[in-house]
This record gives sequence, C-alpha cells and structure tokens, in this order.
Amino acid sequence: MQDKMAVAGPRLLAFYQKFFDFWFPIFLVLVRVPWLIDPVARFFMRLFALVKPRYFDAIAGNYEIIVPGRKKKEYRAMAKRMMDYHSRYWIEFFRYAKLAPEEIWDHIVNHDAYYRVFEQIGKQGAILITGHMGNWELGGLFVSQIGRPTNIVYVRDRFNIVEHYRSKFRGFGRVNEVPVDRSLFSALPVLRALEEGELIALQGDRDFNDRGITAEFFGRQCPFPLGPYQLALSARAPVIPVFFVFDKQPGKYRIITYPALDVTRTGPREQRARHLLNQYLRCLEDVVKQYPEQWYSFYPFFEQEVTKPTHSQAS
Repeated sequence: MQDKMAVAGPRLLAFYQKFFDFWFPIFLVLVRVPWLIDPVARFFMRLFALVKPRYFDAIAGNYEIIVPGRKKKEYRAMAKRMMDYHSRYWIEFFRYAKLAPEEIWDHIVNHDAYYRVFEQIGKQGAILITGHMGNWELGGLFVSQIGRPTNIVYVRDRFNIVEHYRSKFRGFGRVNEVPVDRSLFSALPVLRALEEGELIALQGDRDFNDRGITAEFFGRQCPFPLGPYQLALSARAPVIPVFFVFDKQPGKYRIITYPALDVTRTGPREQRARHLLNQYLRCLEDVVKQYPEQWYSFYPFFEQEVTKPTHSQAS
C-alpha cells in the first residue's frame, strides 16, 4: 500500500528530487537556529498535507482504529500533531548527531532503561527491534555510545539527497549502516555482525518487500516482516523491543524497553518466528497506545492488501 501511495510519474519524481536537493542544505543550516527551524519544518509538513490530502486522510484514518470512539475532528487534530512530531524527528536527528556522548545523555529522562537493555544482552550479539516510532535514529545514535559496534538495518530512501544526509549524520554518531533489499543475500552482513557480537537495530513494523505474513495488530490483520525473527533464530541472538519517544514533560526523550522476546518455544522454525513476531506486536501496540501521535504511518496501514495467504494468530 505504501508503494502505491508513493507512485508518481517521472516529472513529479524529478520535481521532488529538485525540491529536496534545494531545501535539505538550507534545512541543515536552519537546524542551528531552533526558534526558526521548528515553525519552518511544521509549515512544510502542513503544506504537504494540503498538497497531498490523501496522506493526511490516511493518518487520521489509522487513528480511528488505534483509538476508536472519538470524533472526526479529534482524529484530524491527532494527524496534525503526528506531522509535527515527524518534523521534530528530522530536526533533532540532525541536531543531536554531532553531540558528544555526554551531551546526548543529558537529553534522556530515564537512564535506568538504558542499563536494563544491556543487562539482557551481555557480550553477545543482539537485535534491538523498534518501529517507525518516536525518533528511532536518535535511539541508534544513543545506543552506539556504549562502544559496542552498532548497525542500523534500513531500506534506502528513493530520494538520493535524503539518503545522503541521513547516511552522513549516522556516520557522525559512529553508527554502521546495513542496507537491505529484496535480495536473499542482503541479510548476510546482518548475520555476520550478530555472530561477531555486534548490535543490530532495525524496525519491525513495515513489510517493505512483500515477503511477510499477516498478523493481528489492533484487532486487524496486517502484513509484517518475518525476517528479523528468522535472523535471530539463525544467529541464536536475543530480540529486545526498544523504543525512543519524546516526552513533553520534561521535554526529553524516554527509552521504553521490554524484556527480550521468548525464544524457548519449540517446533518448526517458521512457527517459532511467528511466535516472536506476535510478541513484538503486543509491545508495539502497547507503546503506540501510549504515544499514538509518534507512530509514523502515512498510508492506510489497516487497509493493506494481503498478498500472501500466510496467517499468524496472536499468541
């Protein structure tokens, strides 16, 4: 569904590319002026909603499923706030990427959660699984400060300028990149990193390559990737759900962690992977309920076409 929403002709794609080519360097300069960049970023997000109302309608429609029983105007207000949070995501990723480790630490409200994550890991490789939630890029920067090699698994952006700057700022934070695609071999670097005791940070809430399975999420059947859990089983690595969200009071980021997913279930490999997926989705539901406006989905998430008959019941 996200691919269909993003379909554009060659002329429109060329326009978008020129738009980003022009504005991204300016944006990076404005990031140094907080009182100016915040309203500018919000303006462009609101302008985007006016130019592309179907995306705004999709966001509001998702909230009808996540927090049912409210009025239409409340869902639209939530959609506007979500777009504001998304603009904050970009601003603070660029702003924080150049900070020293101790400065990043000052922007975290609950340091104890940080230690809980690494108490579960020890010295072995591990998968830190998150979603398009809060500011996952900042989470990667923060985790990388412990001195353990940290790798972010990602799908390349279709706009080169966006990917260029995102990659550049990940480098400032000493975060390694592992791009993945539809190729079966793209997962090999991830396996090697896990076997060498490195950390893998990835998102588990989007099925980008249409190879996932359907599973229950907020009472609806939606497609999700199974790959992260198959990788974990292959590498015998723990999977820990971790989210990095903005807390208005006191205006800092909060780390939300959950216990490592239970890998003790026996049975066929795919069944065990499904069990891990369902555990992750319960964690994702929990954090989305707490911070619904910080879950970024710009398409009708609950109206996706199911391309495979594979089905996974909640467990």
